[in-house]
Amino acid sequence: MASAAQIRHIWGLGRELNMDKDMIYQVMFNMTAQEHMSAMTTKEANTVIDELKRYAGKGDTPGMITQAQVQKIRALEYELGWHDEPKRLAGFIKKYTHVDRMMWLKVYQASNVIEAMKKVIDRENEKGNGHKDEIL
Repeated sequence: MASAAQIRHIWGLGRELNMDKDMIYQVMFNMTAQEHMSAMTTKEANTVIDELKRYAGKGDTPGMITQAQVQKIRALEYELGWHDEPKRLAGFIKKYTHVDRMMWLKVYQASNVIEAMKKVIDRENEKGNGHKDEIL
């Protein structure tokens, strides 16, 4: 059975990540298939804690999005002017990968998102340059 300390750790990490109760329970269910924290084993609780730590950027998980990829996506998000609308990036990721949260991306999916964002930037730059040429 999961310890009280593990459950407190899960809630603390969730608060650190600005996750609401439903989001925390969704992560827990996705990782353990348990619907109640009290039903988790010690091992399952550790799995949830490790996953939340990864979301918080406290270590890369093999095969999953790296911190360097997160930073690149955030930089491209800023360059595209999407930083004021967090749902914009989430929608873009969902559309191209069918994944709900950036931190759930696999390395190859994150690479695909980065390349797709670069293409959006290139298209916007081409539009901008095309208009400038027409004006001159």
